[in-house]
Amino acid sequence: MKKGFLWLGLSLLMVTSVVLSSCGTKVTTTTTTTTSTNTATATTTTTKSTTVTTSSTQSTTTTTPTAAGAPQYGGTLVTFGYRSSQAPGGWDVCNVPFASDAYFFPYAEFLLTGDIAGKGPRGTNDFSFQIAEGIPLSDLTGQLAESWEQSDLLTLVFHIRHGVMWTGNASIGMAPREFTANDAAFQLNRYWQSPYGGTASYFASAIATDKYTLTVKMKSYSPDWAYRIGYAFKCEMQPQEVVTAGPQNWKNQTGTGPFILTDYVDGSEATYTRNTSYWGTTTINGKSYQLPFIQTLKYPIISDLSTEIAAIRTQKIDIAWQIPATQKASLTSTSPNLKTYDYLTNSVLCVGFNMANTIFKNLNVRRALMIGTDLNTIAKSVYPGAAEVNAFPLARGLPAYTAISDMPASTKLLFTYDPTTAKKMLADAGYPNGFSCQLVIQTNSTYNDIASLLVSQWAKLGVTVTIKSDDVATWSGVMVGHGYPDLFMSSTGNGSAATQLGPNKVLQGAANTANWNDSHALDLLNQALATSDDTAQTAVFKQLNLYIIDQCPWIGFAAGPVFGAYYPWVKNFYNEIEGGDYDYVPIINQIWIDPSLKK
Repeated sequence: MKKGFLWLGLSLLMVTSVVLSSCGTKVTTTTTTTTSTNTATATTTTTKSTTVTTSSTQSTTTTTPTAAGAPQYGGTLVTFGYRSSQAPGGWDVCNVPFASDAYFFPYAEFLLTGDIAGKGPRGTNDFSFQIAEGIPLSDLTGQLAESWEQSDLLTLVFHIRHGVMWTGNASIGMAPREFTANDAAFQLNRYWQSPYGGTASYFASAIATDKYTLTVKMKSYSPDWAYRIGYAFKCEMQPQEVVTAGPQNWKNQTGTGPFILTDYVDGSEATYTRNTSYWGTTTINGKSYQLPFIQTLKYPIISDLSTEIAAIRTQKIDIAWQIPATQKASLTSTSPNLKTYDYLTNSVLCVGFNMANTIFKNLNVRRALMIGTDLNTIAKSVYPGAAEVNAFPLARGLPAYTAISDMPASTKLLFTYDPTTAKKMLADAGYPNGFSCQLVIQTNSTYNDIASLLVSQWAKLGVTVTIKSDDVATWSGVMVGHGYPDLFMSSTGNGSAATQLGPNKVLQGAANTANWNDSHALDLLNQALATSDDTAQTAVFKQLNLYIIDQCPWIGFAAGPVFGAYYPWVKNFYNEIEGGDYDYVPIINQIWIDPSLKK
């Protein structure tokens, strides 16, 4: 099951965005141009047609009101995360095929990061930071960029934090020096020109207008710009000295982050040591502390689930961020002092109706099939624990999400299993005897389990489904070429509305597995693209999310539960799972070890 998460990750990388967040703040009418500033104190931000008041506490002035005891420096933290089963595919940010927890994030920082201390459970609790891949813009804060603003819809201006230092690397002849806007421009332009830069194709240029000012131009506005260049994998900062020396060699690395890479055993473990010159501080119980607290940070690489569970059980791993729900009962029974918390997996499976097929152009056919799908039974059969059926296109915890209980009656009806009504709807649509169709899936146990249940459930409606199972490469090619006659099952993320519903997602390209071309959905998307105001975008995305569900171009299945676990000596931890795109470091930054408990 653990490596079931690996296939979900692979699917997500291929589909990453089969589906089309922002968070609301106080809004008043205005007519000025956009200046969206996020700083350590309450600031006023103006956008076209709106004025947004935000308050964002960044990591230099954080407050943790419920910290247990005084922080302690030192100790070793061994952590195991979502991608800890994978060894690094290389050490060059711009030229690696996949991410690994073992590299980059502890020492290579981003322009932006999640406002863990200000907006998370340890602060105002506006956002749980338990949704991977997408953080609402209003829940971000500056990291290497102290603040930012949007001077117009296509122009972003980042004000680089003064005095942040590259730690340097004697082996490549690089002395410690200050991080500047030139460094940011160099790395972003390098990323956009790399083989993986196509994910940020709507960016035009990054220019350092002075030592501490970076101006980024977009060709067209996208509400997920922060994900693409602010805090997600592949937009970490690497200096030109490392690129010149050879960025694929781990020994050549340097960064600005809280930890320094000091050792790497290929395929086994990465070791990091506290950066004593790190710029970040935090305030706890009225006292300021330099970050981080941990002296040594270790990222083991373990590909086997049973080995991982054994390492947690024997206390060789202090904190594990994502464990399959199937392991919870046995792990907690054998380790009663282990603390656990639950959240939803980062991937949701869905079936797209190919609307090039006349049958599926009929809205009542699509709605009938969803009403004739027992989503709760599928969730309980496939995912142990508290799976949630309303997780597509957006999952619980996002500002644009709507609970089933709050949906309009016509939309709510889709989540009530009623095969009798569904069969009558098919008859009224012209299919009293049902029809036959083919479902293309990936060769994978979870895909197959859901597909088998669909075959059984839809047979009661007179619909005969033939399953065609392809290996990952073939399946991916079929998706990209839309080479399926009827139905296609794929994996989606559960990130923010901007990353899930924005351009190049559900309504466009290979990710539009339903071949859905709906003018109202496009109008709503264009409305969201016409403003950079969080509140206005959220309202539009909320409408779009409900409209997609109601129109049934896809049937989304449950988001399965996973859990995190940690031992009592891990202090100042509030059950977050990321401060960026699977970036645990902003959380680790705040953690300290209680040596008496660990002993």
